[in-house]
Amino acid sequence: MTTPHCPQPAQHYITEVNKGSIRMQTWQRHLNDMYAQGYRLSHVFEQDGNTVQVYEHHWHPDGFRA
Repeated sequence: MTTPHCPQPAQHYITEVNKGSIRMQTWQRHLNDMYAQGYRLSHVFEQDGNTVQVYEHHWHPDGFRA
């Protein structure tokens, strides 16, 4: 899992798809990293055995708020 670069200045959503299961410790670390970059978890669901995560980008670490 990596933190995406944000090309958009306004509030928006991104998705990540993980094949198979997710280790809770790894996922918790990723959630905290994403939050530090201005993303918060909006939805999580399973589709065809994959975990789909939807993140809302609600603020930029450089001070811009969406």
